[in-house]
Amino acid sequence: MPDQFIEKREITWGSRIKGALVGVLVGFALFIGSFHLLSWNEGRAIDRATTLSEAQKIMVMGDPAKIDAQNEGKLVYLSGLLDTAATLEDPTFKISEKALRLHRSVEMYQWEETHETRTTKTANGGESEETTYSYNKVWSKSSLPSNRFKVQTGHENPTSWPYQTQTFFASPVFIGPYSIEKDLASQLHNTTPYPLTEETYQRLDKNMRSQFQLVNLTYLMGDSQNPKIGDIRISFELLAPSTVSLLGKQTGALVGAYAMKKGSISLLEEGVVGPEMLIRHAEMENALITWGLRFLGFGMMWFGLYLFLRPLVVLGSFFPFLGDLLSFGASLIATIIALPASLVTIALAWLAVRPLLGGGLLGLAALLFLLGLFMRAKIKGAAPATNPFEPQSPTSPHKMS
Repeated sequence: MPDQFIEKREITWGSRIKGALVGVLVGFALFIGSFHLLSWNEGRAIDRATTLSEAQKIMVMGDPAKIDAQNEGKLVYLSGLLDTAATLEDPTFKISEKALRLHRSVEMYQWEETHETRTTKTANGGESEETTYSYNKVWSKSSLPSNRFKVQTGHENPTSWPYQTQTFFASPVFIGPYSIEKDLASQLHNTTPYPLTEETYQRLDKNMRSQFQLVNLTYLMGDSQNPKIGDIRISFELLAPSTVSLLGKQTGALVGAYAMKKGSISLLEEGVVGPEMLIRHAEMENALITWGLRFLGFGMMWFGLYLFLRPLVVLGSFFPFLGDLLSFGASLIATIIALPASLVTIALAWLAVRPLLGGGLLGLAALLFLLGLFMRAKIKGAAPATNPFEPQSPTSPHKMS
């Protein structure tokens, strides 16, 4: 039988009105904040695009076998084996390996709370909420504070961990005679599991072996067949030396971030990747981030406008049909305003840099706004002209003379 707790709550029409009025303040903040987010995002996107465009013009090819003094202070492209002479050690678990990065991952068996809420309309504009809280045991890399659970009794999680997740970095790392800055090397994420074996297990001291057992390439503190809350599971990952391609500033024998007028550039990818493709991938990443923040900004603006109009929706919800109609109308109005306003904000940011793109977006915003007004007028024209709550006089089927 699932471990669940169900909470029911009745919300009166008056309480909904009060909540909607408070929501107006939240909506106003979201609406104003959306303009700041959209403006900042476009400025960030333009600066990044400018930096990448300039980088493509000024970069030079470097020799991974020797340092070229003529490239001093320039943005250089290198491709070769990213290696290190360092041996990374986890002194607690007696692991010692030559690697660029060694990561210890610690998980704890804990209670996890999830909840699902269903809302139904009641008479006189009220609502009934039924929230189901479910509790499951899971392995988690992060602490799940049980003091925030709805039902804490019987679902207590430990507040402290005997071991912590930790990452060890090699320094220095290099390509041939070039030393690579840590921030640049940290862009690599293609790690592989470190194979814990009986040999590595025997390296542990006697006290550690009494705490842990080797199960499925992990160290387990607890019963593998019947884990209990608070049990610990530990695994390791390695980032081994590998061939990489990078763009960065050459300063003597060091390669790192190259500062430019609109930002800095330091790109690194695994494998043999040409300089144009490195920049192309960075442009694609910039576009992905930009569009993600654009959708977020639009969502903030739309939701802010809807919250601003929600008191009218709640007022009308005293009559179920009217409440649904007003909710649809509020959503439509929020869309009619938010979509063009978002496009105008984006267009103004690009107008000075790319006039054709900025002007096109302004034109699209105007077209969408006019289309929205046309749709609203059509919907309004299709609605009955008479008051639906006013009694209608019977009409004779025969014409009166």
